[in-house]
Amino acid sequence: KNPNIFIKDGYKMKFNKGDRVFHRRLERYGIYVDDDWASVDSCFVKFDNEDDPDDVLCVSKNWLDKVKEK
Repeated sequence: KNPNIFIKDGYKMKFNKGDRVFHRRLERYGIYVDDDWASVDSCFVKFDNEDDPDDVLCVSKNWLDKVKEK
């Protein structure tokens, strides 16, 4: 199973390092950093945060949408 391909609502979504994403539950934009080594269903996202430029969280992929711009 390829960890970069995630099935969401019956569609295959592929996330690549550097993809712009939106987390629907947190209502925040960020950059896809990498897959979580412990689970194919989660990943690391660096969220836009001027107060904390190192704001990286491990989140569930099923809350992410790819976006072109914020």
